[in-house]
Amino acid sequence: MTHAIASEGAEGADIDPAWEAALLAFERDQKRRGVAAATRRAYGTDLRELAAWASARGAGPADLRYRDLRSFAARLSERGLAKSSIGRKLAAIRSFFDGLVDAGPVDANPAELLSSPKREQRLPRALGRGCTVLRARCDELGRDLPLQPVVDALAAWLAQLAPEEATAALAIDAPVLAPLFGMGRN
Repeated sequence: MTHAIASEGAEGADIDPAWEAALLAFERDQKRRGVAAATRRAYGTDLRELAAWASARGAGPADLRYRDLRSFAARLSERGLAKSSIGRKLAAIRSFFDGLVDAGPVDANPAELLSSPKREQRLPRALGRGCTVLRARCDELGRDLPLQPVVDALAAWLAQLAPEEATAALAIDAPVLAPLFGMGRN
């Protein structure tokens, strides 16, 4: 049975029978291993998108190579998908090809070296409080500082720190902020 693909950018209506068989085997294996239904659904949707893309290019599961999968990943990124969505899709692809290696149709997993995009790091909550305190203190001291560039530079620096280091750096008596708050003067 051939399925139409509903997701955006799915490339076409038909999936090659070789893909249908491989996807069915993967679904059965996931059920056997007790994978959660939501994960099976998400992976199934993600893999059907890959299958439609590959089928439109005349490639079956055993035909795909690393460079093909990189092209598919680039296409996902060009569509503007969130990094977490791309990461999930690539995880599904890695898992699918692991299953093909275990079952024997392919000798090596072409997705093994596919890396997920780095997820954007969120700044520690303390950064927001620190920026608010910094602005208030500058206002209190009557300093006319071009504050936004200072806050942006501080945010960039804090983003590179571990959360506990960033929190410590934002302490009012921390060496980086003490001069701004009139502390540590001799």
